[in-house]
Amino acid sequence: MAAALLTKAGNIYVGVCIDTASTLGMCAERNAIANMLTNGESRIDKLLAVMPNGTIGAPCGACREYMMQLDKDSGDIEILMDYSSRKAVTLKELIPAWWGEDRFAASEESQWNIRLEQEEDYREVENLTREAFWNVYRPGCTEHLVLHNLRKEACFVPELDFVIEDDRENHCPYCLCQGSLKTEDGRTETSLLFGPVSVLPEYQGRDTE
Repeated sequence: MAAALLTKAGNIYVGVCIDTASTLGMCAERNAIANMLTNGESRIDKLLAVMPNGTIGAPCGACREYMMQLDKDSGDIEILMDYSSRKAVTLKELIPAWWGEDRFAASEESQWNIRLEQEEDYREVENLTREAFWNVYRPGCTEHLVLHNLRKEACFVPELDFVIEDDRENHCPYCLCQGSLKTEDGRTETSLLFGPVSVLPEYQGRDTE
């Protein structure tokens, strides 16, 4: 099985179904979506899924739910149901009375903002990191010093260094850096390492709605 989607920006992404003997496989639609997300997009305009016999099929329930959670307007995604007649339906027709509408409405009302960290944020972010990790894993903490030194290293990725803020107050900084993994057969694979993620104590254990 294969799938292709057209984004609101006019780009096409494709995916194939990965079947396994357990639930670890992945549908073609979700692989196409993963391809889209990897390339920095999240809004789908149209989608089609092709079954092994060449006919058009509808996305499974898991894929429908996955798409609905991508964007508040995902219900308007057009899904091709029949190639010869060009019949299409919207995603919201396939998943009516969706449970998550209220969550999207609440999210739109919130003032959370995700942006790149700026140099003028450094001191505040390091203070926040010290407060987030203080006495958590050991007396005191060193995570703020790790973050301070990490920014000077060649492995640091400034394009993936973010802060989450509410009404201009930082609440959660996080960053990524380049790393490597040694495989059992001796190969070295490049990877991205996530962290540190620093959350003010009063926001820990809560979602960002």
